[in-house]
Amino acid sequence: MVKAKTQYICTQCSSIHNKWAGQCSDCGDWNCLEETVIQALSSPKTSRF
Repeated sequence: MVKAKTQYICTQCSSIHNKWAGQCSDCGDWNCLEETVIQALSSPKTSRF
């Protein structure tokens, strides 16, 4: 089972951040990061016979 990853995308400049911050480090705007959950594709399971 794959853990879902979370990214934070700035609503002003569309830059992507791995952690939430009060201010976007690229454009400098405040309170503009929105949480986005990314569903990672799981690899096919192999049988263990």
